[in-house]
Amino acid sequence: MVWKRVFLLLLGITGSILTAGVLVMSAESAGTVQQAPEILSEPTLSNITLPAGVPGTALIAYRVSAYDGPFLEDGTDREVFDVAALLVYNGGSKMLTSAEIELKYPDSIYTFTGDYIPPGSWIMLLEQKGRPYRKDAPLGCAGTQTVDFDETVLPVLVEDTTCGMQVCNTGNDTLKDIHVYYKTWLHFPGFYIGGITYHSVIPQLEPGQWVSLQPYHYAPGSSKVVSISGRK
Repeated sequence: MVWKRVFLLLLGITGSILTAGVLVMSAESAGTVQQAPEILSEPTLSNITLPAGVPGTALIAYRVSAYDGPFLEDGTDREVFDVAALLVYNGGSKMLTSAEIELKYPDSIYTFTGDYIPPGSWIMLLEQKGRPYRKDAPLGCAGTQTVDFDETVLPVLVEDTTCGMQVCNTGNDTLKDIHVYYKTWLHFPGFYIGGITYHSVIPQLEPGQWVSLQPYHYAPGSSKVVSISGRK
């Protein structure tokens, strides 16, 4: 089963993940001040050893591994084998609505992108073009990010159902254009899989109203809501 292979990959990663603890704490400290990063067209041309902080972002590039399973990044879910996967930690204090990491190799640049990456979370990004895993260390690393400074929290409750989710407006005002964003998630060891984020739209929710949904690519227990937006 494809998810069994993904699980085994992540289980192997978690066996040594504590070695990144110092970098994680450094990123959390540095990530409390978020500024628009300078866009870097090329990675820094100096040898790096992972784990390493990604210049221009609050991210830590922890480890490159080989991934077998559904290719999530382009929405096709096609079966892939031995694709490069980058384990990343968001050490900042804000949600990243978009992020890109480039690893520079002698003959190519590997690109990893993701959106809606919560603060303090781990995520495994797949190389955007499905390039194969390689064991040699990258020559350099660069990145960009977009930070969500809107800390508005809507009075919306989301609960899993047998085959989807149910959403409730727990506030006193009618809510409109509610967007529920969710990502693929492995409860153990606690990683988001794939940079892609899915979302479902609810046109309107009255106070106290519940709505049941069966969103695309949402699997109770294997998906996790990362953001909810809307207006009154």
